Amino acid sequence: MSSSAPQRKGLPATTLYVLIGALLVIIALLAVILVLLLGRGAGATGAVFGGSASGAEPGSGPAYKGKRPSDIGANFGETVVYNDVEISASPLEFNPSKSWYSRNAYCTTVTLTNNADEPLEVGPSDFALHTDIGKTKTPNELNEINRLEDQLVPAGGSTLGSLCYAVTSDNEGDDDSDFIYEGVGLGGTRIGWTSGG
Repeated sequence: MSSSAPQRKGLPATTLYVLIGALLVIIALLAVILVLLLGRGAGATGAVFGGSASGAEPGSGPAYKGKRPSDIGANFGETVVYNDVEISASPLEFNPSKSWYSRNAYCTTVTLTNNADEPLEVGPSDFALHTDIGKTKTPNELNEINRLEDQLVPAGGSTLGSLCYAVTSDNEGDDDSDFIYEGVGLGGTRIGWTSGG
């Protein structure tokens, strides 16, 4: 009496097709992820205005006080992406003096994301306010609420903070001020925000 064990002939054709299909989907997803990672890490320049890519280069965007040909212009509230730095500045808010020891001031909130592979040093001295009277480099020290401080933003990290700039007592908030980021992470290119007025 011979007993024969059942012989396995392989997977059914439908199972084989399902496995091949799943493998192709996984390969396609890995290819998409790889393309996204390579595109993000390549230091691509450009700008994002109002949430859509515009491909801005140095010299592009609206004019602002002191804009050079190598600078990028944006309107307040827009996010600019350049040299792996993603940065935005909220519209300037005029804050009238409420006491004898303070001055009228313009304040903005800065949001910065470092998409580079290296940490990025950022602080109040990287920014300047340009008014009708001239350039103000030093933020108001009385600004104590969520103030942007000197810091090292790690690779992939973000920071958020406000900056206030004192203006003359006769300034009633009616001049057309611009705000400029002059950080070293941009390789000499500055980003300036304007109200366009």
